[in-house]
Parts: sequence; C-alpha cells; structure tokens
Amino acid sequence: LTDDPVQKPRIEILQQDLARIAAHVAQAGWQGAAPWDALYRWGQDHLSLEGQEFLVTLLIEPHGHLVDDLAGTMAADETVEHAIDGRMPPAALLSQIERQYPWALDTDFAAKEAQARFWYVSEEKLEPRLGERWQEEGSEREQPLAAARDVKALADALRTTRAATLAEFLLRHPEHRHAARRVQVMARHPYGEIRDNLLGAGMRPIDMLRCKLSFFGCTRFDPRSDLWLRITMFQGAPFPSDPGPWPDDWIYGA
Repeated sequence: LTDDPVQKPRIEILQQDLARIAAHVAQAGWQGAAPWDALYRWGQDHLSLEGQEFLVTLLIEPHGHLVDDLAGTMAADETVEHAIDGRMPPAALLSQIERQYPWALDTDFAAKEAQARFWYVSEEKLEPRLGERWQEEGSEREQPLAAARDVKALADALRTTRAATLAEFLLRHPEHRHAARRVQVMARHPYGEIRDNLLGAGMRPIDMLRCKLSFFGCTRFDPRSDLWLRITMFQGAPFPSDPGPWPDDWIYGA
C-alpha cells in the first residue's frame, strides 16, 4: 500500500484489472488455437497499461524454460565501441530522428519545466541523484542522460546545415557527437531508449526504477517523494534450504 497521490490510484485500477482478468478467464475459458494470444489481445482492449503489463507477466511466468536464459542477454556490454558512421548524409540522420524520436521533438525545451531537473552522481555513494536546475547548484556536473533534449538540439542543427556528410557536420559542431552516436546506435536497438524527458518537472523516478528493481526481486514500490522510493525485497520468498517444491506464487505473498 502507498499514500502517494499518483501511485495509489494506479494500484486501485490494477486491482480492478485483476478482477476483470479473473472474471474473463472464468467465462471465456481456454478455447481456441492460441488462448494466450487471445487473452493478451483482450487485455489490450479492456485493461489499463499497468493491467496489461501485469497480464504479460502472468503469461510469461509459467514458461521459465523458454525465457529464463534470456536474462543473460539483458546486460549491456560497456566495452563495445560504437563508431559514428560519418558517411551518412545529414538529411538521412534527420529522417532517422524524426522516425525514432517524435516524442522528443514534440517537447518545448525552451520552457523551464521541460529542463527542471538534472542528474548527477553523489560523491559519497556514487549513486545517481536528481537536482533542481533552477534552485540548486551543480548542473555543470550534469550526467549525459538528457537524450530527448540533446537529440532535439541535434535535429534543429541538422535542419540548417549545408554539410554534405555527417562527418563534416560534426567537425563544425562537435557538441552534437554524443547525440549523433546515440541516434545511430538506437536504430539497431529499438527497446534501448527510455522514451520520456528525464529532465521534466513531471518526471517520476518510480516509473524507471520499478522496471529496473523488479529484476532484483523487489516488490511493493512506495514512492516517498519524487526523489526516493521504498521497496520490499524478496518478501515471502523461501530459502534454498527449505524442503518441498519451489512455490510459484511467493512474490505475491502478503
């Protein structure tokens, strides 16, 4: 449970979605050649976004033999170098941005609320932290997590350039190198980008942290503010030494 004014209504809607799923399954049964697919498509039409995500989790859970080994492919190899293809025409890169980043191009970064936050690394714990750009010092130490802002700035510059190649453009505007590299890399990794403005005043870290921390067995996410999150880890989980078969519902224990 949580008293957070944003997350609490989401949980209440999710509870209603779970009741809808149970009622639908009891009524529809498992008829047809692809019942899992039919259930998923029903969820798209009748459930909230959180309800759909929960349903997908339930559909995947019984099939460990098909998905468990995928966990090993979810890490990023930080040693791989991503060379920029400088031969690309600037117009081609601009078209790629317009296809991949419409959510970023629609943001007005001239508005203060669009750049209200900045990310930095704490000196003591070396952990990511959020600062208030217009109220606190330290924005000069900002981490390169403003993909939306930087890609839009790159697009604006590409629209006016007369350079024949991306290499020529970046020689004149080296400040856009990291954004150009990111756009080219993300063209090969469609799920590699968080499609949101991570600097915006309305950005809530819980929406990112729930995805990350769930892989570590975390549940019961309770936002205590916009800056930190209370969680429960492995609640109700059996110990390896416990006798009997491993329960398949322990993560939902009270």
